[in-house]
Amino acid sequence: MYFVLFGHSSLKLMPSYLLNNTEKSWLQMIKQNGNETTLIAWMTSSSNHVNLSENLFSDEKRPKCKLDVDTLNAERFEVHENSTIAALWNSELKGVKYGGSYSPEECVSEQRLAVIIPYRDRRKHLEILLNNLHTMFQKQKLSYTIFVVEIALPMRFNRGLLLNIGFREAVSISNFDCFVFHDVDLVPVNEKNLYQCKDQPVHLSSGNSKFNYNLPYAGYLGGVVLIRKKDFETVNGYPNVYFGWGGEDDDFARRVKSKKLQVFTQNLTLGKYLALSHGDDSSNPKNPERFNILSGAASRMAKDGLHSLKYHVLSMEFRPMFTWINVKYDEKAYSLA
Repeated sequence: MYFVLFGHSSLKLMPSYLLNNTEKSWLQMIKQNGNETTLIAWMTSSSNHVNLSENLFSDEKRPKCKLDVDTLNAERFEVHENSTIAALWNSELKGVKYGGSYSPEECVSEQRLAVIIPYRDRRKHLEILLNNLHTMFQKQKLSYTIFVVEIALPMRFNRGLLLNIGFREAVSISNFDCFVFHDVDLVPVNEKNLYQCKDQPVHLSSGNSKFNYNLPYAGYLGGVVLIRKKDFETVNGYPNVYFGWGGEDDDFARRVKSKKLQVFTQNLTLGKYLALSHGDDSSNPKNPERFNILSGAASRMAKDGLHSLKYHVLSMEFRPMFTWINVKYDEKAYSLA
């Protein structure tokens, strides 16, 4: 079991044996001081994780959220080069709690959304993306939490593995039913591009500025993907075997197709995203074996993915504006040899 420890700039999960009374059925910790806002954490004796309340208001007394799409802007993107996490925390986004969780005060959202961002040394990109996502999500009246999953360098980047880890850790924290897997360098332009799960996977980033606001090829399923929890589990998540750049998104597309899930591709007007520029990343070189690995995708689907995860969480912190998960993994555990 775990409880939440308040720090100067974040909240950390701590083992429950440090508590004097670990058999208490509920633990409530509330602190409000300066930039630290009220947070309620619960712990039960039958659980080995902490459930953060993403909603401090009674659902019984509030109506279901109704969104007027006409109130959203079609061209809303702003790059705030001077944005920082501290500035966001002190901005008008007062409803965001530690860990990057938010729920509308006036109504109950239909879904509980988990945003999973695989991350490596892109601080400015992350700040820009967080500024835009929090602002847009609140306008869309979403109940959500943002998770940033970061590898411990100098390990090679593995996007699919990090997304699977983010999914696994998110479901261990709260009861999310909708997930969006989101590259840190893709920022939505159109507020009317709704981050709400359908009964089929949704490719949100159909109009990527890197590809002249279009798809690079038919069937492309990279960038930003929205999917229900049960559908992601049905396809066994992303593959874990692509170290370096490329391959995992095409492999995932094949998994989705193999389970006869029809992908809904957002139209190019709603699905416009600005790709933030960046230089070469030594931890994410192109994978020269990606096409060979992809050729064996069908034979690996059942065993390679959520069912074969092996990793170690070095730290989990409920920081202002997002939950940070720092992980390491052994490449040898995913060897195809």
